[in-house]
This record gives sequence, structure tokens and C-alpha cells, in this order.
Amino acid sequence: MNRSIGGIWKMMLLDVRTSAAIFWAILFFVYGLLALLLYRFGGGEATTGGLTPMYIYMVILGIVALRETLPYALGMSVRRKDYYFGLLGGGLAVAAAFSAFSTLLSRIEQAVFAGADIRISFFSMPVYRTIGLGGEWGSQFVFLASAFALGMMLALLHKRFGNISLYLFFAGLFLAATALHLFDGWPAVFEWLLSLDSIVDLSLWVLPVTALLALVSFVLLRRATV
Repeated sequence: MNRSIGGIWKMMLLDVRTSAAIFWAILFFVYGLLALLLYRFGGGEATTGGLTPMYIYMVILGIVALRETLPYALGMSVRRKDYYFGLLGGGLAVAAAFSAFSTLLSRIEQAVFAGADIRISFFSMPVYRTIGLGGEWGSQFVFLASAFALGMMLALLHKRFGNISLYLFFAGLFLAATALHLFDGWPAVFEWLLSLDSIVDLSLWVLPVTALLALVSFVLLRRATV
């Protein structure tokens, strides 16, 4: 790793430390509140999308990290290629750490609540329980990396073409969803999802999408202005 890439990596991760600490503090507070409510009302079971906030965080991280560091990096004459790989590497490092931490928490959660009066599935989603530690970590890593790459691309679209590009992007997503509804395509989508053997298979389909988002970001960065 050359000095420029390493500098961008460190600059990004330095900012991430604070936001990640706040993020996990809020998540644990919500978790504790949920456990307290279940205990207070005599036990029971709660299954929630505790992993969803991580994906939202990664999208926001991809947007904010680029917006905050790109002007400084280009002002310091950092090559765009070095900046790209430094920022992307930092995002992948955060995705790897988050996926490892959530995988560990899911195993702890299953062990703690096994046979207890209250059961919480906050980190231990049912789709991850049969694929092993490696499969769970790998799948979550791909999804989190994809979220970060999406955030990067959205930020660069805005940098390159302004607000109109984001309007067109989300309008295109809306039109695609509407077309699936009008032509009765959603059942086929759900049938395909159900045909997958595991969440690992889905992550393998998401992997090329992640690579495409990263490639589009690289192309946009070459033309982006501050």
C-alpha cells in the first residue's frame, strides 16, 4: 500500500471511530430496552431486523466519507486512483469489522437466550443460523460492502451531475418497481428468492452488483469536481 492510499484509509477510519461508537451505543440501547420490555411483561419472543441499521449506516458512511474527504484529498494533489482505493479499502475494512462483530453477537445471543423465558432474535436472523460462521460473516460482508459502494456511487453522482442525477436514479428505481407490479413480476422475483438454497447464494448474486457499483464509482470519480 503506497503512502497516499494509506493516508486516505487512515483519514477515513479516524472519522469512522466516533460515528461507529455512537451507532453501536444506540443499537445496544435499543437492544437493552427490548430485553427489558420482554422481561417486564413476563417473557416472550421478539424477532426484529436488528441488522438493518448496519446497512443504512454503511450507505450513509459511503456518502459522508466521500463528501468530507474528496475536496481535501484533491486539494492535497492526491491521485484520484489512490484516493479511490484508499476510500474503498476503508469502507471494506469497516464492512469486515461490522460483519465479524454482528456474527459474534448473533452467536452470543443464541447461547444466552437458549431455553430462557425470553428470546430475542436481534442479531441472529433465522436465515443465518444454518450456514456456519464463515457463511454468515461472508454474506453480511458482501451486503455491507454493497451498501457502502451504493453510498459512494450516490455521492459521486451528485458531485458529477448534481441533484438531477439523484432524482433520475430514484425515479428509475420507482419505475422499475412499478413495471414489476404492472406486469405481475413480483411473484417471479419472490419465487426466485425462495429457490435459493441459502443466504450465501443471494450474496453471490449481490457480489457482481457490488463490483458494478464500485466500477461506476471509479468512472465517476475521474470526472468529479469539488
